[in-house]
Amino acid sequence: MKSFTVGQRITLLYSVETVRAGALGTVREVHPDQDSVVADWDNGPTATAHPATDLGAVTSSWVPAAGTGLTWPQTLQAVRAAGNQAGREAADQWCRATIGENATSDPKPAARNALLDIAGESPELIVGLPLYHRAGRDAVEPPTDSDLVTLMDGPHLPTHWNISDDCCNEATDAYQDAFDTGLVEHVAEQCRLVASPTGDGRDLSHLGAKDIRLGRAGVFSGHWHATTDDGPDRYRIGFAGVLVDWWNGWAVFDCTREVADRIVADLDATREQERQDWWRRGLRRRADLNRAVDETLARVWFDRDVLVMDQRGMSRDPQAIERGTAAADGRWIVMGRNWTWQAVDPHDCDHIAGDLPATGDEQVWTLLWHTPGLRVPHDRLRITPAGTITLALDGEPVAVTDHHGDGSRLRFLRDDLFGPQDWATYLTESRYQDGPVSEARLLTALLIEAELGQRITAREPGTTLVRLLDDAGHTIETRPVPVAPRDWDAVRALAVTLPDERAGTRWQVWVSHGWLALTPTGPNPSPDTAPTQQ
Repeated sequence: MKSFTVGQRITLLYSVETVRAGALGTVREVHPDQDSVVADWDNGPTATAHPATDLGAVTSSWVPAAGTGLTWPQTLQAVRAAGNQAGREAADQWCRATIGENATSDPKPAARNALLDIAGESPELIVGLPLYHRAGRDAVEPPTDSDLVTLMDGPHLPTHWNISDDCCNEATDAYQDAFDTGLVEHVAEQCRLVASPTGDGRDLSHLGAKDIRLGRAGVFSGHWHATTDDGPDRYRIGFAGVLVDWWNGWAVFDCTREVADRIVADLDATREQERQDWWRRGLRRRADLNRAVDETLARVWFDRDVLVMDQRGMSRDPQAIERGTAAADGRWIVMGRNWTWQAVDPHDCDHIAGDLPATGDEQVWTLLWHTPGLRVPHDRLRITPAGTITLALDGEPVAVTDHHGDGSRLRFLRDDLFGPQDWATYLTESRYQDGPVSEARLLTALLIEAELGQRITAREPGTTLVRLLDDAGHTIETRPVPVAPRDWDAVRALAVTLPDERAGTRWQVWVSHGWLALTPTGPNPSPDTAPTQQ
């Protein structure tokens, strides 16, 4: 028997068990007494060969030099790379014909439809897309034995080298999967560029309208921007902003001065179009044209750093004019609580005015649950009220304080995580009804947040809490109630059992995920504001 050693690379000269001739492997065991070698074959299972017999000769003549020769897993990797590249080349051909220079119609609808099919994991619905599993082997050539030998690229491979049928099928499947993956990924990349409202193909799904909530960035538009030129539920322009309030179910958002200027310019363009329409109808005098346009559309303009919103013509009310300035953070609200703005999906817009945050940065600020009107930059900072009052960032203690509501002195524990400058920034960016917040007030609010949160979590099933709140947002008193209200009759019944409200105070009850005002009389609110119990 020829001498073999464990770990040696060998070539199978003749087929043995389920391994075909030409297979490459690594010696696992050597049994001279049985004249056998047990090897792990790169393209098959572990199998025993008998070098002394004609049926199972092996040779150690092939030893891969540096940079030459691939194991079977490496060969499959090369097959996948080749398939992926072929898929991307096929995608380029489809893109040129459908959404590129050879497209015979507007490419944006085709790009958007393709993205919808890809998002729905149904790329086979895309017209003309040459998917491997749909096109078949006549249209997409799988790798042949000679292709795989070429990929092996070993200078000492025997001329009769080949692989098993199972391995050939494995290589074909790997090529197919890689082809389709490369094809679909490249089509999606190119379609996002064509359909992108920002022009750069970014994924904007984290700014979807269904995820909008107070303090969250989004894209806003209105029915006056809707267009049916490219299908339903589309808008010719959307505006980047942050949701700050709801008004009769409509969104109120703030934005940068740049975006505010674009809103004003867009209104000016709409007013000019309205003016031309009246002109074509025969209205010629300037005063008549101005009056007709003003009765249809508001006038909005910047007088230096003052935003003027004039709706006197529309409402025929001489008092219907407002002047506003930017908030302390330099952001503007344009026609909020006047126009019926709504959050829209970014990809439903042809264009978007303003910068959009990256994934993970969309929550710009957070409202505290238990201090109405007080917002903080994020909810990662919490107070632990038990024992020493501890400030924690993402659960890691970063400061302690002796705060008792009349002042404080923070002692920082982890300046590398959250130090004095971080606290100063957090304090500056926190706002109460658009005004600054003192350190004592902010710490009190965080403490109330923790204490009330614990009481709500620890309450008995079916019970809830009521509290007395003053006009400044301070919780004066809390008490448990044995039965949580489940409808408006129960809310009114609970209200009459509570002590009369003092001047400047109001009772609230915790329902589901928020505080609800308790009033003993009055009409039922609309169904969308009715309380629901967890």
